Amino acid sequence: MRFFGNSGLGFRTITFLFLLKIIAGVGLTLVYTYYYTDRSTSDIYKYFDDGKVIYKVLKEDPVAYLKLVSGVGANDTTLLPYLEGTKNWHEQSADWLNLMSVKNTNYFNSNRLVTRFNAIVMLFSQGYIYVHVVFMCFLALLGSIGLYRALAAFYKEKENILLAIIFLLPAVLFWQSGMLKEGLLIFFTGLFIFHFFVFFQKKSWVNVVCALLFFAFIILCKYYVAVAMLPGILAYLWQALTGGRNASYKFAYIFIGIMLAMVVALYALPQYNPLNTLTDKRNEAIKSAIFGEANELLFTDNVAPYPADVAKKLPELIRITFFEPIKITSQPMIALASLENVLVLLLILLFIFKAIFKPENPAVFWFLLSYSLIILFIIAFTTPVAGGLVRYKTAGIPFLLIALLMLANNKWVYKINSTLKIITK
Repeated sequence: MRFFGNSGLGFRTITFLFLLKIIAGVGLTLVYTYYYTDRSTSDIYKYFDDGKVIYKVLKEDPVAYLKLVSGVGANDTTLLPYLEGTKNWHEQSADWLNLMSVKNTNYFNSNRLVTRFNAIVMLFSQGYIYVHVVFMCFLALLGSIGLYRALAAFYKEKENILLAIIFLLPAVLFWQSGMLKEGLLIFFTGLFIFHFFVFFQKKSWVNVVCALLFFAFIILCKYYVAVAMLPGILAYLWQALTGGRNASYKFAYIFIGIMLAMVVALYALPQYNPLNTLTDKRNEAIKSAIFGEANELLFTDNVAPYPADVAKKLPELIRITFFEPIKITSQPMIALASLENVLVLLLILLFIFKAIFKPENPAVFWFLLSYSLIILFIIAFTTPVAGGLVRYKTAGIPFLLIALLMLANNKWVYKINSTLKIITK
């Protein structure tokens, strides 16, 4: 309760946001129930159904159930008979990887995280799916409140716009409110950033432990999000430990150092070249999309794991990030995503109109900007399907808007903030 009480948000506001997320979560579940009707490929139901299989183990062997949901001893071969009914628990087979001509890039088998969430919630839901929606909405709300608490102090007279970006962007509200990795991701990310920033204010080792714990969960959920965040973390730590001086230069030095290290690894230690993982992930996604006859393909060309080849794709990646999808279509999901893309572009233009290019807190600004640009680059490079792009971009677009909001300094921004004040009452 103390966490909520210190959030800077009123009880009525938090209640309203929670109910709004539940409505969005129910709507998302209905879409996956009646629009994407194949439960074996529906992202919500394939993890939900596997969670049911894991939950049934509890009655037969409680120790086996604990191993499966905790991950401790989950690869014990004696557990294999309990997993026969699962569809997405096992690692990618060698036959599939050979067919795709790629290596396994799902290093932490993150599919299991959502399955474990469902298997645990089954203890309370008895298989009623909308109870799972409420649990996920609560976790996502906690993460969003943590993110808001961490940043609100840097956005005086803009805090209502900050709230709207974190909680009310349509795609964010929709995709982060259902039983998908996105809900868990904002939970882990928001609370990591909260504890990370609070540590430098209170110097409490409790915050260090919590930050490390939530960062570990980010790695398990979507490891490339942790990779995208790492340069900003290192640069923020460096400037904080040296009195907060020259933050912009230190961020630049960190990024130059990382780029040089990647070039060295490319030629001296090619087996550790991170571009191999990036291009393998892209190539597998393309082949999977074609194999699954996906609609709205954005690209179909493979890329070699070399800096020059990847750099050639930058114009295309900018187009994909900011202009895909923007089209007139009869498909309702793509049409709504197109409208939101227009909204995001208008917000970017609004925030950079008469912007102050010396932010009040350069370290926070560069942390948010670096993470958002890196994660959006990874997503645009590795996501060939428009539907997936809309969903995955919720990990980066809000952070980009929040970073640019720090620079915003025109009368329209302050008018909008005043208009939105009713939300926080």
